[in-house]
Amino acid sequence: MKIGWLAALVAVAVLLSSCGGGDEVSSTEVAREGETTNPPAVERPVEPSGRLQTLDLTLSGWEGPESAGIVIADKRGFFEDAGLAVSVLTPVTPVKSIEYVVKGVDDLGVAPEPQAVMARAKGLPIIAVGSLVSQPTATLISLRGSGIYGIGDLKGKTIAIPGLSFQKGFLASLLARAGLTLDDVEVKTVGYKLVPALVSGSADAVFGGSRNLEGLELP
Repeated sequence: MKIGWLAALVAVAVLLSSCGGGDEVSSTEVAREGETTNPPAVERPVEPSGRLQTLDLTLSGWEGPESAGIVIADKRGFFEDAGLAVSVLTPVTPVKSIEYVVKGVDDLGVAPEPQAVMARAKGLPIIAVGSLVSQPTATLISLRGSGIYGIGDLKGKTIAIPGLSFQKGFLASLLARAGLTLDDVEVKTVGYKLVPALVSGSADAVFGGSRNLEGLELP
């Protein structure tokens, strides 16, 4: 079963050079896997004429159909044609893309639109600079033979999510269509491991994955 929900992807950049507090950003260490320091906010200089301007861009997850435009542009040299040397990176966890942008670790980040809206509402100095996916791709997915044929069948089930802060609220709205609440299910945060959680049986359904990625990995 695959139920679509609204979560377009947008690219975000820092609007100001500093900030204080906000969604999924704390004073704790901000680092990529293997790093041990919390780098300060960085203002990158413009490269001299004739040289490529460096740009670090972090995706919202693993490379997949939703980031195809960025990946193709990188592979085919379109960024270089525009005078850019772009490093396409993946955050350690799904919640990190906006955090990396705010802290100056990356110049641009890709994030679900609700995450960007919530970050702005909490005062983070980011701005959406472009939409990458105009149609909803995120889905609630269960396996064939699971006995889940509709939202009402989720009662008493375990649902795995990547862990973005808005996802529980979206899931609550979905459950309400069948008269259920979050108390009627068990919600488990698994990061990028949605498919393993579903296939291993540790979750009965996954919510927040993409029909264009996790949906294609499953039979």
